[in-house]
Amino acid sequence: EQSNAGRKPLAECSYGLLAPFLDGLVDAARGKTRLVDGCESAYGYREARQFADAYRRITRDLLLGATPPAALVDQTYLLICLAGAVAVFVAAPRIATRWDYVMAADAVGLSVFAAIGAAKAELFAAAPLTVVMLATITASGGGVVRDLLVMEIPAALKSDFYATAALLGGSLFVLLGALGVVGPARLAVTIVFTLTLRTLAMRYVITLPRVKSLPSSPSQLTRARRESRKKEKEGGPDQPGPGRE
Repeated sequence: EQSNAGRKPLAECSYGLLAPFLDGLVDAARGKTRLVDGCESAYGYREARQFADAYRRITRDLLLGATPPAALVDQTYLLICLAGAVAVFVAAPRIATRWDYVMAADAVGLSVFAAIGAAKAELFAAAPLTVVMLATITASGGGVVRDLLVMEIPAALKSDFYATAALLGGSLFVLLGALGVVGPARLAVTIVFTLTLRTLAMRYVITLPRVKSLPSSPSQLTRARRESRKKEKEGGPDQPGPGRE
């Protein structure tokens, strides 16, 4: 659009010579260089949280067929992300010493996004299980991307009641709809329920049942079982001993 269907020189477009610059960058990249590309609206992002928020909304909208995603149409989303990034950049030293408040804010965000994701899925006449799935993805998917961008293990993989809280919150949203609860009350109950689960899990370190520790990896156990069976087949039936003919 900015280049007038290619008739306007790239140098006169707002993105300038970005395209040929990136081509040269790719050509000059060496073996272990990692190049990350994304949607054009994300070129101005500076913080991992901005990518996480955009991913959360875009994934939800694409799965529902709500295109183009709201994050690419309404600039309010980008402005809010930028405001949050600036606040973190300025107040990082103070925030780092009060990480418990950050975790509390993250729990609130998880709860709100779970309710919003479920509501939007239902708005597009999604099936109940899809509503629950979209609630979980909207709430925890962005956090997974955020943690991966800063090279950390995603909280959804190491904290049992992170994604699980969103899943249960989405399930409650569906149940409330079946019981005739609609409107803001339904959203509020879902948010409070999800937030309570996440808060209790953090406060009392609640975890889900874990698989019993294995002596070795599943692949090694499978290999050992196959080798054991092979030896049994090769040995055959017991041979008759002396005097047993």
